[in-house]
Amino acid sequence: MTPTDNDLPAAIMQFQDERVNPDACDAAQAAELENISSSPPNDLIICKDGSRSLVGKHTLDDGTECVLKYYYPKNLAKKINYALRGSRCMRSWIAAKVFSRLGIPTAAPMMIHEQKGAIGITIKQSFLACHLAPGTPLCDITDEDVLQKVASQLDKTFTTMASYHISHGDLKANNIIVDKENRIRFIDLDGTTILTSPTKWTALWNRDRARFLRNWQTESPTYQIFADTIQPA
Repeated sequence: MTPTDNDLPAAIMQFQDERVNPDACDAAQAAELENISSSPPNDLIICKDGSRSLVGKHTLDDGTECVLKYYYPKNLAKKINYALRGSRCMRSWIAAKVFSRLGIPTAAPMMIHEQKGAIGITIKQSFLACHLAPGTPLCDITDEDVLQKVASQLDKTFTTMASYHISHGDLKANNIIVDKENRIRFIDLDGTTILTSPTKWTALWNRDRARFLRNWQTESPTYQIFADTIQPA
């Protein structure tokens, strides 16, 4: 399949300069998120607390449920590298914007904020806010009718991703959320790459495929349903 969005490279450059997504975040929400971009709110429901990032759920004053991610580069080399080449946070922001543009379902990004060092050659901390993707992780879905509907969506989505040489980077089944209407959304886009060179993309895609299929035992019904949704590069 040949990509039809010839303006995507230019759009990606634009996404790098954006800080608020007006399609998913109004002025009041942006102001509220700005106030908690440097440090987590006291009522943050922590989902992950690691050495390099903190992830949690938070409800805004208007009732909007969102996921907040705080990224902490672990050393000076990382801080400089992220400033020069782009941080994991920026990669996730751009990926979410690209996914939305291409019709790949994901949690809508709301805001990104990055704190730079005094002379601008380091990134001290990054912040990303996205709408919460409600639903059940794919790894917990066992109903075959639902799985068939999910497989159909994945087949279409993976075809689009292949067309634009996109690799998700971490296709654990809990990074695919299925809502009450059986619609899927991809989350955790920190490792996503886009418009990769053919040789590099082939390796990344085949790694994605292997990771995706490792979610299930090869003899399981679920594996058989999904085996053909993501083809080798």
